[in-house]
Amino acid sequence: MNKDFVIQSTLQKGKNGDVQHLAIIMDGNRRWARRHGMAAHRGHFYGAKNIPDIVKAAVDRGIPCLTLFAFGAANMRRADDEREHLWRVARHFLPEVESTCLQAEVRLEFIGRLDRLPVELAAAV
Repeated sequence: MNKDFVIQSTLQKGKNGDVQHLAIIMDGNRRWARRHGMAAHRGHFYGAKNIPDIVKAAVDRGIPCLTLFAFGAANMRRADDEREHLWRVARHFLPEVESTCLQAEVRLEFIGRLDRLPVELAAAV
């Protein structure tokens, strides 16, 4: 897993101190790409590439609930070509994420305004 990415997270702990919920805002990928001399859109690819490792790490640590915040209202205001790239990245990694979750016996659930996604991507999720 690439540890250079900016990860904003929130932990909710139970009474015994165990992590009950980890929420991660997947942000900073464009900035990461620029710092590494890449086109901004490449950062989205490298960020998404980490999702299976994040799922596996949460399972290995016994975290029962993991939330990955990937698309917000701000993403919808980006240029058409950048939004299209985000959708392509999501379609590319969705099968691997699904496989990782199935192997780890993790329920995969999508929440939010799925009606704002392209029809093909909305159908896939």
